[in-house]
Amino acid sequence: MDLLRREVPASSLVVAIDPGKAYNRVWLTSGERGLIGEPVSLPVLRDGVDELERLIAAAAWPGRR
Repeated sequence: MDLLRREVPASSLVVAIDPGKAYNRVWLTSGERGLIGEPVSLPVLRDGVDELERLIAAAAWPGRR
Protein backbone atom coordinates (compact mmCIF):
# COMPACT_ATOMS: atom_id res chain seq x y z
CA MET A 1 0.00 0.00 0.00
CA ASP A 2 2.90 2.34 0.62
CA LEU A 3 3.81 2.07 -3.07
CA LEU A 4 0.53 3.79 -3.95
CA ARG A 5 1.83 6.97 -2.31
CA ARG A 6 5.29 6.86 -3.91
CA GLU A 7 6.30 8.34 -7.20
CA VAL A 8 6.44 5.66 -9.88
CA PRO A 9 7.75 5.95 -13.46
CA ALA A 10 5.24 7.56 -15.82
CA SER A 11 4.82 4.38 -17.85
CA SER A 12 4.13 2.20 -14.77
CA LEU A 13 0.81 0.90 -13.54
CA VAL A 14 0.68 -0.41 -9.97
CA VAL A 15 -2.10 -2.74 -8.84
CA ALA A 16 -2.39 -3.06 -5.06
CA ILE A 17 -4.55 -5.87 -3.68
CA ASP A 18 -5.69 -6.23 -0.08
CA PRO A 19 -6.78 -9.88 -0.07
CA GLY A 20 -9.93 -11.10 1.61
CA LYS A 21 -11.83 -14.37 1.80
CA ALA A 22 -14.65 -13.50 -0.59
CA TYR A 23 -13.62 -10.08 -1.92
CA ASN A 24 -10.31 -8.33 -2.57
CA ARG A 25 -9.91 -4.58 -2.18
CA VAL A 26 -8.06 -3.24 -5.24
CA TRP A 27 -6.34 0.08 -5.98
CA LEU A 28 -4.78 1.20 -9.27
CA THR A 29 -2.20 3.96 -9.58
CA SER A 30 0.02 5.18 -12.39
CA GLY A 31 3.00 7.47 -12.66
CA GLU A 32 1.14 9.77 -15.03
CA ARG A 33 -2.19 10.07 -13.22
CA GLY A 34 -1.55 8.99 -9.64
CA LEU A 35 -4.38 7.12 -7.93
CA ILE A 36 -6.90 5.99 -10.55
CA GLY A 37 -10.44 6.18 -9.24
CA GLU A 38 -11.62 4.95 -5.88
CA PRO A 39 -10.61 1.54 -4.50
CA VAL A 40 -12.99 -1.23 -5.55
CA SER A 41 -14.04 -4.53 -4.00
CA LEU A 42 -13.76 -7.42 -6.43
CA PRO A 43 -14.82 -11.03 -5.89
CA VAL A 44 -11.95 -13.52 -5.58
CA LEU A 45 -13.52 -15.75 -8.25
CA ARG A 46 -13.25 -15.46 -12.04
CA ASP A 47 -15.68 -12.51 -12.24
CA GLY A 48 -13.28 -10.47 -10.10
CA VAL A 49 -10.32 -11.34 -12.32
CA ASP A 50 -12.33 -10.36 -15.40
CA GLU A 51 -13.27 -7.02 -13.81
CA LEU A 52 -9.65 -6.38 -12.79
CA GLU A 53 -8.58 -7.05 -16.37
CA ARG A 54 -11.18 -4.52 -17.58
CA LEU A 55 -10.00 -1.92 -15.04
CA ILE A 56 -6.37 -2.36 -16.10
CA ALA A 57 -7.29 -2.02 -19.78
CA ALA A 58 -9.32 1.13 -19.04
CA ALA A 59 -6.38 2.57 -17.05
CA ALA A 60 -3.97 1.85 -19.90
CA TRP A 61 -6.25 3.46 -22.51
CA PRO A 62 -8.38 6.15 -20.82
CA GLY A 63 -11.58 6.82 -22.69
CA ARG A 64 -11.80 3.25 -24.05
CA ARG A 65 -14.08 0.78 -22.30
